[in-house]
Amino acid sequence: MKHSFTFLSFVAAFVLLSIGVQSQVTRGTGVITNHETGIELPRVVKSNLTMPESFHIMGHQSRDAIDNKGTEFWLLMERNYDTYVDGLYLDITSDVSTNGNVSIPGLSFTMDFTTTPGQITRITLPNEAQVNTSETIENKGIHVVAEDEVTVYGLSLKAYTSDCFLALPLDILSSQYLVMSYPNLVWNPISDGTLGQFAVVSPYDNNTITITPTCATYYGVAAGNQITVTLDRGETYQLRTAYNSDPLTDFTGSIVQSTLPVALFSGNSCASIPTNYSACDIILEQIPPVSTWGNNFVTYPLEGRENGDTWRILSSQNNNNVYVNDVLTATLDFGDFYEFILDEPAKINSSKPVLVMQFSNGDDFDPGLANNGDPFMMLIPPEEQFMDSYTFATPSSGFAYNYVTITIPTEGISTLMLDGSPVSPSWFTSIGNTGFSAAGIELSVGSHTINNTANIPFGIYSYGFNGYDSYGYAGGLSLEFIYEGSAPVITRTTATVNACQQNHADDEDLVIEVDVVDAQEPYTQAVYMYYESPPGNGYQMVEMDYVAGDTWTYSMTHDMTFDPGVNFYFTATDGQLYSSDPLIDPSNNPYSMAVLPNELPVISHDPVYAADYDTDLLISCQVTDETDYPEMVELNYRTHGGNPVFNSVEMSEVGKGVYAASIPGSSINENGTDYYISARDNFGVSARFPIEEEYVKLNQGVGIAENHVEAAQVTVAPNPFTQETSIAIEMKESGKLMVELYDVTGKKIRMLKDTEMEAGVHHFTLRKGTLPEGIYLLKVKAANAIGSQKLIIR
Repeated sequence: MKHSFTFLSFVAAFVLLSIGVQSQVTRGTGVITNHETGIELPRVVKSNLTMPESFHIMGHQSRDAIDNKGTEFWLLMERNYDTYVDGLYLDITSDVSTNGNVSIPGLSFTMDFTTTPGQITRITLPNEAQVNTSETIENKGIHVVAEDEVTVYGLSLKAYTSDCFLALPLDILSSQYLVMSYPNLVWNPISDGTLGQFAVVSPYDNNTITITPTCATYYGVAAGNQITVTLDRGETYQLRTAYNSDPLTDFTGSIVQSTLPVALFSGNSCASIPTNYSACDIILEQIPPVSTWGNNFVTYPLEGRENGDTWRILSSQNNNNVYVNDVLTATLDFGDFYEFILDEPAKINSSKPVLVMQFSNGDDFDPGLANNGDPFMMLIPPEEQFMDSYTFATPSSGFAYNYVTITIPTEGISTLMLDGSPVSPSWFTSIGNTGFSAAGIELSVGSHTINNTANIPFGIYSYGFNGYDSYGYAGGLSLEFIYEGSAPVITRTTATVNACQQNHADDEDLVIEVDVVDAQEPYTQAVYMYYESPPGNGYQMVEMDYVAGDTWTYSMTHDMTFDPGVNFYFTATDGQLYSSDPLIDPSNNPYSMAVLPNELPVISHDPVYAADYDTDLLISCQVTDETDYPEMVELNYRTHGGNPVFNSVEMSEVGKGVYAASIPGSSINENGTDYYISARDNFGVSARFPIEEEYVKLNQGVGIAENHVEAAQVTVAPNPFTQETSIAIEMKESGKLMVELYDVTGKKIRMLKDTEMEAGVHHFTLRKGTLPEGIYLLKVKAANAIGSQKLIIR
């Protein structure tokens, strides 16, 4: 049931962190003025940073994992108020019983775990896992792997200063982020424990991180100056603010870029919210990639509070209009944010994607309530990332009061189920004219399920309070790329592919061509080639010329290329999204051409198109190099549709010119596997196999292994989603049901269903007006064999 109450009083003598200088404050509905710090809310804060040309909001990527559940995670624990905490924990839940492992390689820590549906499995981490330093590489990455998908929550627990975060899986990680943080505690400016901070962990070796902070760092790097650091797998790097940072500024809007995906965590080791209201508390969240931000949000006040909550809206682009309840409240540029107080339900809309964070205010902001909790920082997913079912959990201990906020289209309340029971419509409050309603519901400690039987998407946010303590995080979210339109797709033309296999004279001009396809507005605006010759000489950028159709070209004169060769890659933009070719870390995985007298290595290999699941697969090839010798031969592989980064393993020479390595069985499953072979000579020029394609498609349509279940495809035309559309799927066996929507280019538009289902006929409805006119493909993957499912669309 819905609650509003006063917390029990706790003995004030124990509340060390709650003692602070009381500010003179003028406060009205939604407006506060802090005369001591000079901060007035609402306010717009400029980042004073310009979007880098290299800040590519990637929109072209194929993957199956599209929510916060996953089978692999890389995490870290940020600094709490001091270097000792009462406990660092991971709470893990799952929809099915499964096994997994948590490890911290840098601390030689490892622990196996088993999950049971409906229960929380708690992993206690060593206190040393906390990242305490600033601007120092530490080896404290936390690695979680599981046989089946799990949901993972991180908890940093210390008396009177705790918070949790919802972990995001490896598949969704990005190389482009903006930071959300909060200012230093003003009344205690000399404490290490009250500083803004953010940190990254790298899942990959040789990952170059470039950071541009919006305020001074602990060791004196000025705002706007870049920090570059290279991390290996499992290494972490944290930035903390300077002691006496201006209370009007913090790390919010700082830029994080990397050559390979990283996980970003952000917050403050003990923030007072609003600034200088006691008591302080650690705030932390894992920040989602910019490509998953949205435009439409519905908000609801926290239970147990009187005077409202602090909100921040961070802009991903310039000229971004932000509306609260249909009133234009701010126009933000890249990295700017709008901060304000809301004490009633509202809707937030923006003309371009934003990140929205809800902050619980300090205890003293609600003087009429006793010890009713302190600051936390809680990610608010946009409507575009709502799902129709969630499994989530409260912390297994440490908090007296636990809640879930639900924001849902009003029509969906009658079909909403919490832990298998209907949710009472009387608990909900309508949110203006949005068509949405919301409720705050008190929860028991443990794992919970919430779903809508009519498949109407909704949002949930989980939080809780104790005496001078609190936590908050999104209960779950989809992580689709939700930018309108599509990114340009770059492909080398046949002529350029062939040219990459030839050896060119040093007095020869080279013509480089690519085809760039952009299926939706806005269309391709510019295509760039980056080249270096000789390899290692540093990349130079040139703009390619549009020819006709989809083709772009650039002519390299002979005085631009030198023995032993040239490395190059491409980027393209439609003004909103960027793409590259190669897709991931192109500067370290470029295409090559050899310039005589150097000659390319030659790779001979018989492709493997079918293999047994969960069994290591040996791959061998022959490599010859007429000029000198191959310095490195690598096997590159990944699970199809998952994380786009290829894993690389050096192939060993097992005979004269014969090289071999294995794809591990863990990467060979029902999703299929992508692989390719690369050979780099001792001059830094590389050849690849296959030549015509990007990679070999293992277990993907050619010689499929017997236990592979194909997806049924149904063409839907011209567009059923402009009216109510009913879909019925019959499953002959119980198991996992996955229903996905694709456009005609093969781009995944939406995950409609991804859950365990009982045998039988299952119905769900797609709501009116959710997609533009067009032709779509509906893909169904079910536990039963091909042909045993029945699909009806009407």
